[in-house]
Amino acid sequence: DKASNPDWGKVHKLADSVVTKGQEDRFRLLLAFANEHLEECATGKNQFNGVPDISMLARWATVWEKTQKSTRIAEGFNLDKKQVILSLFQNMSEAAQP
Repeated sequence: DKASNPDWGKVHKLADSVVTKGQEDRFRLLLAFANEHLEECATGKNQFNGVPDISMLARWATVWEKTQKSTRIAEGFNLDKKQVILSLFQNMSEAAQP
């Protein structure tokens, strides 16, 4: 499964492309898409078979919360935004584990 085992080379390339100076809109757009996806995962909207597993929903909600916090800190203190993206994918990978 790609969610639980991302291609880290591509993740680094994606992160580099959205954190380059002058690409702030790309960074925000990527986070908007990610947050929409995380919200769907955390609420079970993306599950089509039966009742969602509450522990899975909680894991995705935690990823959403961590992403929100790390984004606020990175933007507030002008820290490395690439780490926000790498952490996002690492956290999604862990949440997607069976």
